[in-house]
Amino acid sequence: MNYTQIPSLSQWQKDSSVALAVRKTDVVLARIDTLLELYTAAAGDDAKRLIFLSDLFFTLDYWLKIFRTNPLMERGRQPAIQAFYERAAYALCDAFKCTINGLPRELELMWGRELSLCGVHTDLVKDQADYISRAEAAKFRLRFRDGKAYQLPWYQPSAWSGPVLAESRHAHEPNAFLRTALKPGALPNDHYGFFVLTMGRDLYMARHQAGGQGHKGFYHSSYVGGDPIVCSGTMLIEKGVIKRIRFDSGHYQPQANNYRALVMALRMWGVSLANVAFEDFNAHLLGTDLTKAVQDPRIGTVDYVLSQTDTMLKLVANRNTNLDTNQVAQGMRPPANPNANVRGPNPRDWWGNRPRQPEVVPPGAQKM
Repeated sequence: MNYTQIPSLSQWQKDSSVALAVRKTDVVLARIDTLLELYTAAAGDDAKRLIFLSDLFFTLDYWLKIFRTNPLMERGRQPAIQAFYERAAYALCDAFKCTINGLPRELELMWGRELSLCGVHTDLVKDQADYISRAEAAKFRLRFRDGKAYQLPWYQPSAWSGPVLAESRHAHEPNAFLRTALKPGALPNDHYGFFVLTMGRDLYMARHQAGGQGHKGFYHSSYVGGDPIVCSGTMLIEKGVIKRIRFDSGHYQPQANNYRALVMALRMWGVSLANVAFEDFNAHLLGTDLTKAVQDPRIGTVDYVLSQTDTMLKLVANRNTNLDTNQVAQGMRPPANPNANVRGPNPRDWWGNRPRQPEVVPPGAQKM
């Protein structure tokens, strides 16, 4: 099966149907349907089309990555989803005016973040970061069901019996938070846990630790070996419900496009964002202007997050800022290790140029 253009919703649903299978039980598939409908309705709006098409690409990619380990996903849909994924990729190449080999880099510049100057200095110059493997990171991955987050109880390994409703307090470490000059109105960080969303839409949360003399630290970069990510910061999660998200990562320093990309992923998992509060690097509601007595009524809401990337001008401006930041940080990286047998941080080993890796499912997670 192949598509020569983005299919209509009716054609897509026909092609991806499986006898006796109910579409709504597969939340990722349902999100694909919704995004295709939104993409079609956005004809004439370049910004919305790029956003929905990018979201489609990441969502299709996510489905293909996990369908073999998710019993709610019908394997019979795989040929149609693979064909749609390939067509979405080439449609993005047209939008970005790039080749298929250059697409991963364009997606990183638009929706991802590389290590900041702070991250490069900590990880690569001072060599203070502890990088873990994908198998080790798997136990920290958050999974979603019915819009709620679940985690393996890595904090109490002797009691492992399967996923439990996530509580960010288990990943809270006061000494690992960045020391910033907090101004009046800053919000507390009690029970916030550190999170990273990868380019493959894996969401991790674990307790962090600052590095120092004689020991390495565990940072936002530790889950991915210093590779580019989508977004990072801290979250407040209680009984599986995400309540607050703070974009306070010094290693990656996310910006507006990254905020939207995180929202994309959370919506794919069916997370309700109506009551989630979004906060900036300095622990204020996102959009707070301390010079004004009257604030924008949307500050801290998902509507405010989306308003920062609702035009092509804003999207491109954020992309260019990202590129400028990358170039500054790149200049501080030490030279690559000349020994090809030594694997280390490589800023040009992009996630999209690797074969899609199967999901790592640690013991106890099969019950999800």
